[in-house]
Amino acid sequence: MVIREATIKDREYIAEIWRACFTDDEDYIYKYLNHCLPHTKTWVLGEENGDIYSCASVIPSYAILKGENISGGYLYGVGTLPDHRGNSYSRIIIEKAIDYLKIKGYSYLLVKPATVGLFELYQKLGFENELLKSSYKQYFEQIDKASISWRYQKIIGSIKQLSSERLAKLREEQLSISCFMWPLTILRYALSEVLDRNGSAFEFEKITIEGLTKRIYIIGYPDETDISGKIFKILESNATTMDDFQDIYSVLRFTGRSETYIVKADLPGYGYEKLPGSNTERAALFMELKDGIAKSIDKLHLSLPME
Repeated sequence: MVIREATIKDREYIAEIWRACFTDDEDYIYKYLNHCLPHTKTWVLGEENGDIYSCASVIPSYAILKGENISGGYLYGVGTLPDHRGNSYSRIIIEKAIDYLKIKGYSYLLVKPATVGLFELYQKLGFENELLKSSYKQYFEQIDKASISWRYQKIIGSIKQLSSERLAKLREEQLSISCFMWPLTILRYALSEVLDRNGSAFEFEKITIEGLTKRIYIIGYPDETDISGKIFKILESNATTMDDFQDIYSVLRFTGRSETYIVKADLPGYGYEKLPGSNTERAALFMELKDGIAKSIDKLHLSLPME
């Protein structure tokens, strides 16, 4: 078996693995191959004749600690063709990625397992540190429509669509102490993916109950697991209070999402314990690539990963 970095010639092999492991949505696959894969470090495993059986990518990430950027990665798209499973190819290719990251001086490697069983698998591979999230849900079916209209009228003049450049700026200004960061190229891909899913990405300005000016932003799309069409899933926001989420709901309701009655969001695992409707859950894992880094990043939130 040969393990090597992927090249442009491997695109169709990687697409084949994605079809077998993740999705048959051709538009989704090729959008990833065209707009995200070139900004990753990707490895493939296969035969010397060029046949590829397994692949894994590392998407660049960073954390801002005391004003300093700490480089890390996000393990993504790990897959092996069904006929070649049982040979530990995924483990071998992940170990190759880890060796590379350590040599290059990376500090951490993140992974977001899709199932409980995968959490256990990745923990055995050395991803020993857990990251938490606060899963928040708010129901609006009984809320007074006049109240929502009143909220919307107060903020309508400040509503703006988010660009990837604006998103990058807001994240560093407002989320750097609580979240892992993504470079602009990855945010650009993530934002376009959200919009392709009939999603929304906007910001607005409000006056808080205390009389302070506050700028809120959200990124999200209709929950694809909800057949009723009533749930809107917020992937990322700097909202912190029920009042903020009521304002967000007012924008959703009056900008084409009149059937939305429930808003749910994944928020940082720390600092939201007193927010009604939130529950703390295990969200992801990470591996410490530099000794001592875990205690500096174990309370950060893995926000807006590609799903």
